[in-house]
Amino acid sequence: MSQKKINWADVTRWFRAAKIHLDRIGLGQTLTNYRTALTFLKAPFKTEDILVDFGVSFEDLRQSLIGTGAAPVPKRKSVIYKPYISHGNGFEVLSPPPEFEDESTWGMMEKKSVKYKERHERLMSRSLRIPGKSGPQGVILIGDAHIGSLGVDYKRLDYIADLVANNPMLWCIQIGDLIDSMIWNSVKYERWKTPLDIPEEIRLGAYWLSRVVPKCLGLVGGNHDIISYKMTGWSHIDTIMQMIGNKIPYNPHQLNLTLFVGEQPYIICMRHKVQGKSQFRTTHGVAKWFRWAPIDADMMIAGHIHISGYQAVELHGKKRHACQLGAYKIVDEYADEHGFLHDTDAPDMLAIFHPDKKNITVMEDLEDGLRLLGSYYDEEIRTGPS
Repeated sequence: MSQKKINWADVTRWFRAAKIHLDRIGLGQTLTNYRTALTFLKAPFKTEDILVDFGVSFEDLRQSLIGTGAAPVPKRKSVIYKPYISHGNGFEVLSPPPEFEDESTWGMMEKKSVKYKERHERLMSRSLRIPGKSGPQGVILIGDAHIGSLGVDYKRLDYIADLVANNPMLWCIQIGDLIDSMIWNSVKYERWKTPLDIPEEIRLGAYWLSRVVPKCLGLVGGNHDIISYKMTGWSHIDTIMQMIGNKIPYNPHQLNLTLFVGEQPYIICMRHKVQGKSQFRTTHGVAKWFRWAPIDADMMIAGHIHISGYQAVELHGKKRHACQLGAYKIVDEYADEHGFLHDTDAPDMLAIFHPDKKNITVMEDLEDGLRLLGSYYDEEIRTGPS
């Protein structure tokens, strides 16, 4: 078709025709101006048919607008690649795919992927030695804290922080959902129930964590902690870690901790949530984890479901410990609304690690565990400032 000169009246009539056509197929909102319309017509289907009434093609229209400031200038030559054509139920290759144009970009991505994998493995696996200790050491396993919610047992969390800070044989691990962070659309109404805004919630979480910083052996992110990362690219837990000086081993998903008590190593894996659950056994998911785990762990700790439980697992000639932690939410209207089971019997547990041989004692009742740990030292565990 020969090139035709098109005036602005033609463009206006064409645009209206295109708008009517796209409205009919439900795409009218994509056509906001003629520049968008021209771009839209480069799609590989018969949108050019709407120009038939004007006796022109899309190329005629584009060429007529060159030099007027109206024609779109492509930044890069677009290529519509159609490698296959349908033949019944199969496909026949018409031509090989085009070669990758930028080999240097591919090489750059190869190098970066290697560094990314190394960094991922480095942050997931950490090693710590409890300094200068010879007797059994107690590690308080702390479940979902949800700091910022009105339904939280703040007295219990205050008690835990005092225990860890004031007893040299006590340490702790926090398993995620440190703060409530109810910011995604389906739960935003929960934020109306708290007097704190998000910055205040973050500061309160940092305040509590700062009280146990020197003795917190590990922290993982929960879904409430890292939802902000999914929404904005920066998580609230990252802010908290910066506020306390990044002094705690942390991973947003899973932390594999090799803990030395004396010369005895213990491998502890912690995640906020694991796959698999059962209505009849709360430890099903965390106990099942050992069977397919890529590491030979002595203990697996998880939270998330706000129900607690402990199970010893004999596997491959070795005793392993599956710890499912509850939550510090004593009032949970979200769980009440949706019919989720939840309990507050064991938002925390005590694990006692022995230095002379591989031996872990897990006490689901924290107070019973503290009495047992104190008996090794012939002293009572202090619950306040010394």
